[in-house]
Amino acid sequence: MAIYALPPAPFDCVICGAPQMTSPWDKHRGASTPIPPVCNRCSHDWGKGTGGLGDLNRDRRIIRQVSALAEVISATAYCKMNGHRGPYERA
Repeated sequence: MAIYALPPAPFDCVICGAPQMTSPWDKHRGASTPIPPVCNRCSHDWGKGTGGLGDLNRDRRIIRQVSALAEVISATAYCKMNGHRGPYERA
């Protein structure tokens, strides 16, 4: 029997702003459970990591999140330097 962390409280992703909620009835937590403050979609789209999709290692998932945050900051800075709106900047 695997032991998983408790599901997080509802939060908004800091990259895309999408609300994230987990069901208390979800018995197969692990790779599908978002880790605050970044949703799974943004961490996979923007981040680079050593584990593949569905990686259950929480440390590697957090490394992928840090990588995603750094990449979004870099992309936003590049857009600002060239006079464009950032990738997730709201008008």
